[in-house]
Amino acid sequence: MKTAPNTLIILSIAILIAGCATELQKKSHPLYQQAVGMYQENPEGSIALIDSLTKATLDEETLASAFYLKGYILKKQRNLHPAQAAYKKSLKYWTELGNDQWISFTTENLANVYMDGGMWQEAYNLYGRAKGDNPYLDYNKGRSLIQLGKLKEAQEHLFKAEFTFRESGNDEDMIDLYNEIGILYRNTELYDKAEEYLYAGLAKSDANDNYKKGKLLSNLSNTFYEQGKIEKGLLLYKEAMTLMNPKNLALAYYRVGDLYRELGQQDSAILSYQAAVMHYEGTHYHDEYASSVQHIVDYYQSTGQYDSVTHYSLALNREATDVLKFRSEMVMELEQVRGLLGDAEQRNAILILEHRETVKII
Repeated sequence: MKTAPNTLIILSIAILIAGCATELQKKSHPLYQQAVGMYQENPEGSIALIDSLTKATLDEETLASAFYLKGYILKKQRNLHPAQAAYKKSLKYWTELGNDQWISFTTENLANVYMDGGMWQEAYNLYGRAKGDNPYLDYNKGRSLIQLGKLKEAQEHLFKAEFTFRESGNDEDMIDLYNEIGILYRNTELYDKAEEYLYAGLAKSDANDNYKKGKLLSNLSNTFYEQGKIEKGLLLYKEAMTLMNPKNLALAYYRVGDLYRELGQQDSAILSYQAAVMHYEGTHYHDEYASSVQHIVDYYQSTGQYDSVTHYSLALNREATDVLKFRSEMVMELEQVRGLLGDAEQRNAILILEHRETVKII
């Protein structure tokens, strides 16, 4: 879903569009204009130029715009932590400049990064700080409230956004909105309405927009699954997988494994869980990885294949170690290990941070 002012260019490049942006374009550094010109075809090169710019002593407007563009590129690449850092730096400069319009735009885009990272409450709080007459704020507040389980409030925001989007006639916005309203109805167990909105989104979706079609098909799959129509759900989810970003395949295979398990097709379920494990590296699906490995371990144990049990058990132990390492480093950076972790976890955190070769999970 786009965000205000919300064409692809306006989202990423404030200085090229809108009346308030004209002066920024005149003042901006030539290298920044070069970064703007190449960000779609060569995003890495654009980021490299921005990084070289931000190390120089430049005016705050150029820095604010540069970090905004960097945040946008990184978010598109699903590099959420660096995107968050870039948007925060941009917001800092816009705040110092007192530019309310760009404070609002940047705040909303930072909230979108939190949404993509599953930090629903933080996202909703930021959406509340964004100002202006902006229908996308209603949409974004609605989708964050769905994740927080506040469905009545979510409905009010989404239907308000629907009225505005219908008047604008923007099909791309309507597709995303229909997807969220479909989720809303599914969560309230109004499955007929959920299907109606999700199929309406598919009817409007462009044949080349794999991302949006994949989301709609995935949510339709979940809608049928919750009604006990597991085979239909499986069929739709397998179609959705052909359109997914490879980074999401670990989660996709995990869910397909669950569907096969519901159908009693144990061998197919295990193959799917193994595929999930193979695609796990570089993702943040720790719980799904652990669950996939546990299903595999249980299966091999029940069939007496104890070498495989040992192999996957060790993999599960390594994952637990990695998660603890990440958590420990984050907490240690905040100088809050003591008092936040239990005694056993605290000892492990210290061992890990001292780079011990062996970490025992207690």
